Amino acid sequence: MASTTSIKQVSRDKARAELRELVIAWATDADTHLATSILELGPERSGAKSRCLCPGCGGPLVAVNNAKTQYKVRPHFRHHQGANYRDCAIVAARMAILRTMTDLGWIDLPARTRSASVKGLDGRDYEGMASRPPERVRVIRAEFSDCAPAVLHLEDGRQITVLLRGEAAPTDGSPHTGAVVVIEVDDPAVALMDPQQLRERLSLNAGACWHQHWDDAAILDEATSQARETAIDHLALAPDGLDLPSDMPAELKSETVLHYVVKQILKEAGELRTPEDVVYVEAESEKRCHSRTWRLPEQHLALSEVELEKRLGLTRPDLVCKAIDTAGDYSYPSLCIEVTVSNTISQERRNRIREVGLPALEIDLSALQGRITLGRLKHLVVTATYVKKWIYNRVVTQKFLELEKEVKALASAEDEALEEERAERRRVNALPLQEVAEQYLEKAYRYFLLLQDTSDAWPAAGSTTAVAIAEAREDLSEHAKLLAWKGYPGADEEDFLSQRGVLEALLSLKSDRGLTRKLNTGFQVLNALVTGGKGIANELTPLYLAAAKAFDVPMTLAQQAIVEQWRGEVIERIRTIKGSYVRSSVYDPLLGTLFPELREALPRTTGTHFLSVYQKHQQKLQPPRREQQPRVATRATMAATLAEFRHSMPSWMRSIGFLSGADMENWIEQNPEQAKALGVTSIKDKKRS
Repeated sequence: MASTTSIKQVSRDKARAELRELVIAWATDADTHLATSILELGPERSGAKSRCLCPGCGGPLVAVNNAKTQYKVRPHFRHHQGANYRDCAIVAARMAILRTMTDLGWIDLPARTRSASVKGLDGRDYEGMASRPPERVRVIRAEFSDCAPAVLHLEDGRQITVLLRGEAAPTDGSPHTGAVVVIEVDDPAVALMDPQQLRERLSLNAGACWHQHWDDAAILDEATSQARETAIDHLALAPDGLDLPSDMPAELKSETVLHYVVKQILKEAGELRTPEDVVYVEAESEKRCHSRTWRLPEQHLALSEVELEKRLGLTRPDLVCKAIDTAGDYSYPSLCIEVTVSNTISQERRNRIREVGLPALEIDLSALQGRITLGRLKHLVVTATYVKKWIYNRVVTQKFLELEKEVKALASAEDEALEEERAERRRVNALPLQEVAEQYLEKAYRYFLLLQDTSDAWPAAGSTTAVAIAEAREDLSEHAKLLAWKGYPGADEEDFLSQRGVLEALLSLKSDRGLTRKLNTGFQVLNALVTGGKGIANELTPLYLAAAKAFDVPMTLAQQAIVEQWRGEVIERIRTIKGSYVRSSVYDPLLGTLFPELREALPRTTGTHFLSVYQKHQQKLQPPRREQQPRVATRATMAATLAEFRHSMPSWMRSIGFLSGADMENWIEQNPEQAKALGVTSIKDKKRS
């Protein structure tokens, strides 16, 4: 393993350049064979009397300035002239480091980390890593095993082989047992440092790295175990308890592992959430599409007796278990579970599952492409519903058949009804329109008579009267449909058939009696229509007056006079009030069919016609194009004339609207001067002009 730090002051190139001038401050004591600093020698060991040997070449060394406190050249060891000292400085530096560690009494050991990998069934490598933390250990003894390595004896009895590696380090050919630490020492300048300097540097940066650790085997086992656990968590290895044949294809091994793990998950969880299933059926009739929808809700199932690949008839599901809905709505003595990994379930297999008749659920994991962890798989299998779907469920199938039968019956019944309607249309089309209209009026007459009894209170539900009204209304609707087929719709609308609607009023006038009203004559009905509600201003009043005339409603002379008075008032309103008597004409085609007597009168009772009458009258009232008297004078003159000749008018003419009819023509002939003064001209005179 490479070192991350090193004891180093100058670059390697610079050290080499200065090697000739470089001296050393450390040597081996010839008596004790221990590393000795130049500062530790007394004056008696100066010069050639140093009794120190070079740690690199083994030659004798001369002590220079060893006992002096003042000097120009710092204390050092020097080789005898002619000796080869090129590599000695580096060896001395290693020895100085080792001595310093011994003096300190401790060494900082770095953390030890090892990695391992395991190849999964999917062909991927799964990594694991284990480590030991850094530690500071006490050193009780240090000794050289040869010129490069040294052995540190620790307080707890362990040993560390220290490789003080540098440029001049010899090849290590001896085997090492236990721990081996490598410290890079390739700076010869270290050989010049005194003990205090070395201690400072060593305590700041040991520059050590592991070459071999006491627990390397155990650390590697831990890393391998972690890599295996990672592979198992990714379902890339067979878990404990599952033996796979060595000749089994890798893809089949992966699926087998997945099925086994799913079984274990369901066994341990003891529960499973199933998805919602929707039943939708439809059947088309000739007119429309009939459809029904039913939903099987999500279920929370309690599981037991989970078995792997239990044969059931001609099929062998991946899993079989007992399941009970915790809500108590459903129970599955045998629930089949299919786990889809790569290949979808074929239609043939689905048919075999259905033939068994047992509920079957599919858990589709194919979209994951085999990349899934154990935790994720647990969530998908137990809780998630989007990866699940029912292959077969007897409840769903039965509901499908029920709804299918229902919609087919609806479609068939509608087609039959449509064919019957077509036959009825053909029959109705062969009937004369007037015959259909008369039949409708007969049904309407009966219906309105029944409604007369409800004027005080509506009959109780289920009573004889209520049943009769309902039957009459239904009968009326059927005949209204016939009119619609003939091209006259609207006969079945509620406002048209209202108890006080236009049809009831017209039919009462034609029948000369009140149908829904307790009235005995047509005039009484007309009087109620004209004087009730809005009175003469009712937008339907002109229509009712026209109907009374068209139906020739029986009246006395006095009643005729009253009706004429109403007519005069209506005419006056039409001529003088713009927008009078605007009614809806939407039912006019139908009314003209039901009441042929009204066909000519209907267009003359509309707002459009009355607006034309109003405009013409207003034009007639405009003064002639000649010089006229002042407006106030003209009005005054007409007022005086009216007052003068009012005594000569009959009483019936003194009401509003007297300027109409044959009686007015007679009055003009008998009173030409008065008529001229009033500006009234007879029809005969208008034609001549």
